Amino acid sequence: MFKTVVEKEIWSVLFSPKFTGTFIVCSVLILLSIWIGIEEYRTGVKRYNSVSELNKQEMEEQTSWDRLKNRIYRKPDPGQIFVSGIHYDIGRYSDISSQAVPKLCNSLYSEETVFAFFRFIDLTFIIQVIISLLAILYTYDSVCGEKERGTLKLIFSQPVSRPVFIMAKFIGVWLVLMIPLIIPFLLSALLLLFYHIPLNFDQWLKIFSFLGSSVLYISFFIFLGLMVSSLMTKSSMSFLVSFVFWIFFVLLVPRIGLMAAGQISPVQSAAEIEAKIGLFAQSKWIEHNKNIEMKLKEREKETNCLPKNQRKQYRDDHLWKWMLQEDSLRTEILEDINQFSRKVYDEYQNQKKQQEFLALLLTRISPAVSYQLSVMNIFGMGIDLKNNFETAARNYYDLFSSYTLKKQKEDGNRNDIMIQITGEKGFSINSPKEKGKLNLKNLPKFSDPYKSFYNTLPQIFIDWVLLCLYSIIAFSGAFTSFIRFDVR
Repeated sequence: MFKTVVEKEIWSVLFSPKFTGTFIVCSVLILLSIWIGIEEYRTGVKRYNSVSELNKQEMEEQTSWDRLKNRIYRKPDPGQIFVSGIHYDIGRYSDISSQAVPKLCNSLYSEETVFAFFRFIDLTFIIQVIISLLAILYTYDSVCGEKERGTLKLIFSQPVSRPVFIMAKFIGVWLVLMIPLIIPFLLSALLLLFYHIPLNFDQWLKIFSFLGSSVLYISFFIFLGLMVSSLMTKSSMSFLVSFVFWIFFVLLVPRIGLMAAGQISPVQSAAEIEAKIGLFAQSKWIEHNKNIEMKLKEREKETNCLPKNQRKQYRDDHLWKWMLQEDSLRTEILEDINQFSRKVYDEYQNQKKQQEFLALLLTRISPAVSYQLSVMNIFGMGIDLKNNFETAARNYYDLFSSYTLKKQKEDGNRNDIMIQITGEKGFSINSPKEKGKLNLKNLPKFSDPYKSFYNTLPQIFIDWVLLCLYSIIAFSGAFTSFIRFDVR
């Protein structure tokens, strides 16, 4: 009898106009999102290769190690085809220089604001919003609708137990909804092969893990629809309540949780951070200028004590020493500012981590958030993407600075000196232009941070467990409700 009920559910849906429309809409949306994702990825790879080559050429044109600057770019990842995450929201490159702490800048949305307004619709959005809503539409009248049509009494006139009926309903709807998900998904995999997207075994593992998370997520909404349908006696009321639940889990909880976390654990804004660093730097330069003025007065006093015919010679003899002293003081000021900047940014990162932890704790009561976090973490497109890159950039900055400083010392026996006097920077003493281009063969290269599937498992596991838990709770609710349901 179990098989009969399942077959009835499947065939009644498969031959309905509702399924035809669902299959066409899902197939078009999924394949279109994957195709757009592929084109965006290929465009990003071309842009990445061209700007990286241009940056390399500019570095090779430099003739002095102390003026050498680098720019590192985020490498496009095939995972962005399925999950855009915060990929388009954060910057695309970071400058490596002694003037500031490395940080990402120039995001796609900052350049093309129209995309920021409409956002990028990826496969995650389609499953999270559209297919979950379809699961509600397929199940809201599964029980109470049968009762309204009089078929439920007829079914239970046969030797059918209630557990068998509710499980048959779930399996029937589940199988029907998997068709418009899995078939376009497999076609999408063929698209990846057709466009020669470079995917290794680890990335294929991530892709099919993404599919597994999607199945868990859809299963929850099927159970939720069955539960509400078992609690209500009219289809219209069941649809209204199911839709309210869908709005609550998919739309409201993520935003309410973020707002609550922002109020409970506030974080300084970027403007406040910059202002704090700016005020510190200003106070340091004011102090530096006062020290220079005092030293100038002392030198003037020393010079005036000498006979007039010896003053010029005295200045000439001590000029180089004075300039080195001032340059040393200026270097100390810059180092103090850089250290303070790092300290401020570290505090900012700690505050952000606390707020993020609280936000994730509050919003994870929604299966939609657990699903989104799981797939974002699978492909490394989650909230850690920016922090991971900037951490790697700061580590690279240390390597880059150490190497260029070492090369400066090796080339420090040049005869010519370039002296610049620029406002608050005072005297700037630079090495002369080298005779020929720099040899960048052994220059440290930046390695874009990448997390393998194995390394992401601890983060993914939490959300997978939550998705399973929510599905079990919804199934228990559906089962308990239907056991008490009046089939007459």
